[in-house]
Amino acid sequence: MNLIKIIIPVILVAFFSSCRVRNKPATHNENQGIDTEQSDYEGLEKGMISHRPENIEACRWFILLEDGRLLEPIDLPEEFKKDSLNIWVGYMVQKRPSRCLEAMPVGISEIRKKGD
Repeated sequence: MNLIKIIIPVILVAFFSSCRVRNKPATHNENQGIDTEQSDYEGLEKGMISHRPENIEACRWFILLEDGRLLEPIDLPEEFKKDSLNIWVGYMVQKRPSRCLEAMPVGISEIRKKGD
C-alpha cells in the first residue's frame, strides 16, 4: 500500500512535467536566417489571379491557391484583375451557392501583391 502512495505521485509528476507548450519554429531562409516575407504575411495564403475570359461574366476571375484550391472571389478589387498576378490573400468562405461549379465562393478580407 505504501508503494502505491509513492508510485502514483511519481507518475503524475512525470506526466505533467512532460507536457509543455511548444512554440511554432520560425521559418528560415537558407541565406539569411528568418524569412521576413513569411512573417509579414501571417495568416495569408499564397495564390495567383486567374482570368478565364471564355466563362460567363460572374466566373471570369479566380484565385488559384498554392495548394491547388480554386477560389471564386466575390469582391475582387479592380487593381487585382490581372491574369497571373502573384498575391497573398486572406478570405472568408461564403455560405452561399457558388456561381462557378469548380470554385469555392469567398469574401476577401485582405489581399496584397506578392512583394509589396
